[in-house]
Amino acid sequence: MTRRPFPTVSIRRATRRLLACTGAALALAAIAAGAAPAAVPAAPGGPILVVTSNGDSFGSYLPEILRGEGLNEFDVADIGSVGPQTLAAHQVVVLGRTSLSDAQVAMFSAWVQGGGNLVAMRPDKKLAGLLGLADAGGTRDEGNLTSVAGGVTGASMRFHGSADLYGLAGASPVAMLDSGQPAVTLRDVGGAGGQAAAFTYDLARSVVYTRQGNPAWAGTERDGNAEAIRSDDMFFGGSQPDWVDLSRVQVPAADEQQRMLANLVIGMGNDRMPLPRFWYLPRGLKAAVVLTGDDHNYQRGGTNGQFNRYLADSPPGCSVALWQCVRSTSYLFPGTSVSNAQAAAFQGQGFELALHLWVSGNPAGQASGDGNCHNFPSTASVSNDLAQQLALFRSTYPSLAAPVSNRNHCIIYSDWSSMPRAELANGIRLDTNYYYWPASWVADRPGFFTGSGFPMRFAETDGSLIDVYQAATQLTDESGQSVASEARVLLDNAIGPAGFYGVVTANMHTDEPDSPDADALIAVAQSRGVPIVSARQMLTWLDGRNASSFQGLAFTGGRLTFSVAPGGGATGLQAMLPASGPTGALQAISRDGQPVAFATQTIKGITYATFAADGGSYVATYPAPAGSAAAQGAAAKKPARIKTVEVLSRRTAAPTFPRLKLSTHKLRPGAGRSLAITFRLKHTSRVVLTFRTTKGKIVRRIRTPKHYKAGTVLRLRWDGRDSKGHYVKPARYRFTVTATGKHYQKTARGSVRVLAASAT
Repeated sequence: MTRRPFPTVSIRRATRRLLACTGAALALAAIAAGAAPAAVPAAPGGPILVVTSNGDSFGSYLPEILRGEGLNEFDVADIGSVGPQTLAAHQVVVLGRTSLSDAQVAMFSAWVQGGGNLVAMRPDKKLAGLLGLADAGGTRDEGNLTSVAGGVTGASMRFHGSADLYGLAGASPVAMLDSGQPAVTLRDVGGAGGQAAAFTYDLARSVVYTRQGNPAWAGTERDGNAEAIRSDDMFFGGSQPDWVDLSRVQVPAADEQQRMLANLVIGMGNDRMPLPRFWYLPRGLKAAVVLTGDDHNYQRGGTNGQFNRYLADSPPGCSVALWQCVRSTSYLFPGTSVSNAQAAAFQGQGFELALHLWVSGNPAGQASGDGNCHNFPSTASVSNDLAQQLALFRSTYPSLAAPVSNRNHCIIYSDWSSMPRAELANGIRLDTNYYYWPASWVADRPGFFTGSGFPMRFAETDGSLIDVYQAATQLTDESGQSVASEARVLLDNAIGPAGFYGVVTANMHTDEPDSPDADALIAVAQSRGVPIVSARQMLTWLDGRNASSFQGLAFTGGRLTFSVAPGGGATGLQAMLPASGPTGALQAISRDGQPVAFATQTIKGITYATFAADGGSYVATYPAPAGSAAAQGAAAKKPARIKTVEVLSRRTAAPTFPRLKLSTHKLRPGAGRSLAITFRLKHTSRVVLTFRTTKGKIVRRIRTPKHYKAGTVLRLRWDGRDSKGHYVKPARYRFTVTATGKHYQKTARGSVRVLAASAT
């Protein structure tokens, strides 16, 4: 996209936000050798099973969600091939939306009764009994949901598609619809530790639609800028409600709903085997900036000037591979003031120079034209444009690697999926055409209009994957955004207590040698320790992380054994393990026989041990199970009583009450283990924590000894004992946390599953 016309070409005048550009010559040729796209990684295998159905292809997007959440230890099977032996080989099953026969319902029911864990997406109503739901009839379409179990944000989040309406009949709510019925539920089943969870809507479909827009609006002009169709037209409501609620645009709703699934998978399986995950970004980073710019051949040395400025902004001796240097991508019209030799030098220093595609609108494609904004009529048309213009780019810059990322001039995006399909055919693997624009719609509101802060693969309208990443451009210098202030909000939300981790893709035009907005963005990021990288660097990381896997997982005698196979390009890969496992707290980690250092942190309500995920064979040691020699020795030692009320440093990251941070959703009492509930007081208050059975009987109350001032961070702990000091029976217990002050009272609610107590 550009902000002013290319001065040497006579073109039709456009709006000030979309002023047209160059008529530089472009020519036909094939894609450069070596640019063949990578394949979507095959399922790596492991204790998680994703069950799909030929009748609904959105189930095929569930593996992409698991990869996005770092759960790279899954198999995939079609429902027609799943039998009792298949289920017995897995710990958790994620069941995509599908109809089931009576025999299949009985099969899943028997497996869960025997200790299996099932997560079902908009399940067949024959599963209602197993899931602890009562069919209420009807649906809630295009609604909102709110988490009530903690972990993810407590803000209302939009979902897309339809949710079936149910009442609770034994299940506990994890999230509720705005219509009052459950959106996500969890139920304990039988005496073997089995659990059954339901998303009453189709999570995969909702995530795709949230990220890519309303498919019914694809290919239509809606935003009032009639010269072209763009991605924002699939979100711009006009006379109808917007597809995204911009009053809540700071909340990455698709990401947070994916994290609800991840929490369920981790929590449900943790009584049998702790499941590892990969962190989202290198070395535990919680945010990154992908800096890009469009250069429209004004012959003003824009790319050269800005790249040289970024070199000066980089710390001395920085490492490009470790994302320590300021690097960016410039999308060029061939013929800009960057010479081949200069381009090669910049590439050698870690910058990316790639094509800025002009869409001709000609079915056969074009290598040159009027520079105006044209829609593409088909996949073939835009693919032909891309092939011809890439050929000229290669002839102009023979020293450069084949481009792997792209942004179109005028951000043309004429239908649902032609663009990523054309890009894939031409070796392009990362697309930045989803664009937070126009200014009148954005209204200087920072956030994620696609509901996500992370690049993930595109999907067709049926949910099947396209191996091109959607990296939505959420921050631009032509959308009326206050770049510095919006960057502060986005990055602080990522690295702060909100936990809205993510990648901020920005377009700071490279037409001019100086960009005050780029300078402001870099200053904000560097002051927060957030790296600034190119689109190519981000693609290398995404492919490497997604190709990484955990293999050979087994849990025996308190020892979790597994291997890590890092993908190429996954430099700085970090893994996470639940800090509490089936037998107690994690004690040690080793790789190839050598100790591995780890740190603990709470992510979305679950406490993990985080460590560098170098390739090798690992052993994670938890306490030996009850009955073993080691456990009998440990039982002779008297465990220390826990401190039920702790006052933490005000600098501790904690949600503001009534939001809560829980250390676990499953508690096995004994050996000093406890449920920790952490929060920051909003008002000066005294607090009471009360635990009840599901029938309402009080088993324990924990009171703070005094009123604590607003801003105080409290951590309340329960060790699973009742008011008489006896361990409670295994069951699900509900709790309330009530804060009372002068003219103030507020209550938060939650639940925890208590397992049989163990001395170790």
